[in-house]
Amino acid sequence: MAAYASQRDALVALHGESVFVAAFTAAQAQDGTLINYAVWPEDSDALLPQCDNVVMAYLVAGEQCTAVLPWATVRAHFGDLLEATCHVPPRWRARRFPDRARLQQALQQAGHAAPVTAAATPLPHESAC
Repeated sequence: MAAYASQRDALVALHGESVFVAAFTAAQAQDGTLINYAVWPEDSDALLPQCDNVVMAYLVAGEQCTAVLPWATVRAHFGDLLEATCHVPPRWRARRFPDRARLQQALQQAGHAAPVTAAATPLPHESAC
């Protein structure tokens, strides 16, 4: 976590606001397990840390939505949008966000019926819209 934090600081200094440098975040789930995640925002050229979960952040009818997907699901469905970088610890460049059809397909296959409102912080495999 510390390595990702110092790497993020250096990448933010290098890229400024031209690239979204996602933080590697750890949290404790309601059941007590530790989880980690990064946010992949829509409409951003992003550098994502390799983590267990990815929070997909996007707008639907002007409302901020999120969907949390496991890293393996993100790689399986959107691997063509992720470019390996030479960073250590590893980061992936996401120059564009998946279109709604692909995102919806990944959500359905991960067990999400539909996005839900962003009232609370989502946990792995939950969505908020």
